[in-house]
Amino acid sequence: MNFTVATEKLLTALQTVSGMVSSRAPLPILSGIFFQIENNSLYITATDMNQGILTSIPVNVKYPGKAVLPAKQVIELLRRLPDIEIEVENNSENNITTIKYMNSELNLHGFPPDEYPMLPDLTEENSISVSQNLFKKMLKQVLHAVAIEEHRPIFTGVLLEIMENKLTLVATDTHRLSLRTTTLEYNFESIINAVVPGKTLNELVKLLNKEESKINIYITENQIFFLLENIKIVSRLLKGNFPNYKIAIPENIASEIKLNKSEFLNAVDRALLLSNPTMQKVNIHAQNNILNIYLNSDKGAIREDINIVNSGKDLKVGFNGRYLKDALKSMENEEIYFQLTGPTTPALLKPIDSNEYLSLLVPATDQFYEGNE
Repeated sequence: MNFTVATEKLLTALQTVSGMVSSRAPLPILSGIFFQIENNSLYITATDMNQGILTSIPVNVKYPGKAVLPAKQVIELLRRLPDIEIEVENNSENNITTIKYMNSELNLHGFPPDEYPMLPDLTEENSISVSQNLFKKMLKQVLHAVAIEEHRPIFTGVLLEIMENKLTLVATDTHRLSLRTTTLEYNFESIINAVVPGKTLNELVKLLNKEESKINIYITENQIFFLLENIKIVSRLLKGNFPNYKIAIPENIASEIKLNKSEFLNAVDRALLLSNPTMQKVNIHAQNNILNIYLNSDKGAIREDINIVNSGKDLKVGFNGRYLKDALKSMENEEIYFQLTGPTTPALLKPIDSNEYLSLLVPATDQFYEGNE
């Protein structure tokens, strides 16, 4: 393998795939990135065995071949170089790759390319097409509710549900839930339910742009593929049954509060200045078209009042302030509803003029999914 390329072009491609290089590699080779020259393009692959990514860039090819190079060293070298043309040459007999730049060169010991796990071939079934801009917004509105702890794996993913012409994304960590829907251009005959790892979707969000170009999604029984221009992402789906999120969404509202999102968010943010690891509970009290927001801790006490339009009961409820802040930040609309059902039962945050998004929060210390997944 021998090719020349501009450092910025190669660095951009490597950074595109670097998020899926295994940080705790069970196999040393997974700490590397797979290079392969075909025709006049360089194909670059990274995988941790559960998810993988492939991208390509045009290069000036002297002769084809393949190599697996240690990701960290290659990326860090390119970061330290100006935007110049470099030459990359691999010796297939000893897996040593030479990178020539300016009047210097670096020799890297790589891995046997034939031992690198290849990404599965794309199976074009159960496919949908959505604008990148829309799908990015949808993901950002639900990913904050994905669980971080891995002892209950199903909650570390996002449910992707397709029913007729509706696409729904749902995430929950048992203390909060976010749901976002959109209407597709065509109907599906069968119902599709796939739980996609949050890690994969967080990497995908970084690659989606704000243009109206499409992302194509293909779903099989065990895998999901995302295609955008010259990038292919594949991930295993999480095993298990995602909980029935519909039964968690309350129907009976005791108090409906209409308020300005930014005012509420800023008040919660200021209240959290007095929080600590053991006290992040922000209390609210809705009464007489005023919302009191207050927090007491060993650091002090804070209270803020904002104007609202309130209908229903006067209620006092406490929420995890960080979760409340995350939910508010995920909402695009300025005028929202905060719907309370009681002091110990879930509350809903919704935009006033849309039924496509909701965020559910349970009062602090409680959770709405117990035991079984």
